[in-house]
Amino acid sequence: MSDAPSAPFVVDLHAHFPMQFDPEDFRSRLRRRRRQEKLGDKLRFIALEIADRFFNRDHATDGHAVTLDTLARGNVGVALSVAYDPLDELEIEPWPAPPKDHYGKTLLDLLDRVESEVAADPQDRARVVRNFAELREARALGKVALIHAVEGGFHLGRDEAAIEKHVEKLARKGVGYVTVAHLFWRRVATNVPALPFMPDVLYRAIFKQDDAVGLDERGKVVLREMVKHGILVDVTHMSKQGMRETFAMLDRVDPERTVPVIASHVACSFGKFQYNLEREFVDRIAARKGVCGIIYCDHFVRDGRGARTKTFDESFAFIEGQIEKLRGWGGDDVLAIGSDLDGFIKPTLAGLSSALDHARLSARLQQRYGGTLAAKICHANALRVFERAWMKPFEWPHSSENGTVARERAVAS
Repeated sequence: MSDAPSAPFVVDLHAHFPMQFDPEDFRSRLRRRRRQEKLGDKLRFIALEIADRFFNRDHATDGHAVTLDTLARGNVGVALSVAYDPLDELEIEPWPAPPKDHYGKTLLDLLDRVESEVAADPQDRARVVRNFAELREARALGKVALIHAVEGGFHLGRDEAAIEKHVEKLARKGVGYVTVAHLFWRRVATNVPALPFMPDVLYRAIFKQDDAVGLDERGKVVLREMVKHGILVDVTHMSKQGMRETFAMLDRVDPERTVPVIASHVACSFGKFQYNLEREFVDRIAARKGVCGIIYCDHFVRDGRGARTKTFDESFAFIEGQIEKLRGWGGDDVLAIGSDLDGFIKPTLAGLSSALDHARLSARLQQRYGGTLAAKICHANALRVFERAWMKPFEWPHSSENGTVARERAVAS
């Protein structure tokens, strides 16, 4: 019988568990709305199916990487279950298109479906949890604790009233965080290129943004309402200007830095890709006692260095490089894991293509760094942030600088 300590369980800050439900939902939505759908909408759906098959899986016939089975068998204790509606985000015409009114309902329907799927699991492997006390209870029962998360502030509405309403509903669902920006500029927050199959220079040529803009008025309202309700701010996907405006806005209302900020699925910059974080932003996340989740995307983790990984050992060497750079910039307490599995990140790092592979990584981290630091990376740092701030309302001071958005009649289309 081995006396070796067991590997630490993993908190995956960014796991696209709901992605397995999306194609069926999209097909039914298309059937219901067929008379109203334009050809462009149908083509976007076809493009999504192609992207899912050929840019999101090692092989077109593969199943999804994040399921209740792979999470449970992959030594995952907590997973941030990322809700995202690609069809809604792809409604980008005329560029840059503001959000539409129906996005919030679509998002809430997806959260409901996740809850129904978990509740119906015959093996009872997981719980959807809405606060830290429920998370503790789920872990004590040996269950995977799933926390809702949202990718893209565009889901939250077109005007201030809609954003306030939807954020309040998300808080009742126990949403852990929202990434304010995402793949396209939807008049919420400007973003960086994040499509591994498209060079940064080509993305910026096609999807032009004003580099002087960071947060739109909608983005300021999203930020304010999230913080007020205890939903964590995730700066992943944000442009540099967007991050600077986010930290400046928080510093005005929270100079003591009691509100943490996270980057749920990122890599450190080694100089090539705009998506990757530079030291300036790791420093500011660390100053607010947040965390940076290391992504499993080969493209971003390598950041132009060397050839695509072919073995787990090669992948771990790059993960180790990311860990060391993060430690040097932000210290041990900023380290975390945010895989982005099932999130259109093909190719993944070799040997890290399924939630099953979290177990392999956590064992190697323990072997390399010892139990204390491995536990920090795998779960302790992330849990510290969530225990401190998740679902802990913040009293946002009344100020003309809060960020307001005009009602629908005054918003430019």
